[in-house]
Amino acid sequence: MSAKHTQGPWHDYTDPMSGMLYITDDAGNTIAMTSPMEDDPQAESANARLIAAASDMLAALEQALTHIEVDETTHGRNFAAGNVVRTAIARATGETP
Repeated sequence: MSAKHTQGPWHDYTDPMSGMLYITDDAGNTIAMTSPMEDDPQAESANARLIAAASDMLAALEQALTHIEVDETTHGRNFAAGNVVRTAIARATGETP
């Protein structure tokens, strides 16, 4: 599976002057940015952490799927967990599940 996104890890950073949230790669390149959510700063932080972890979560799902597929082959059927993981990977990569 070839990645069409910027490789992780990603990090979240809030600019203290503007309040803008930035998601960056290790080189400091901006992956995404959002404007501040003055009405709910806790949600803002949670969203930033989730976005920053997205590349790690995708890599974990891809690794898990490798192991799930070995078990599916052994048992001769797809598992519900494998289907959920395949759908999540497809959503994250823009592919058809």
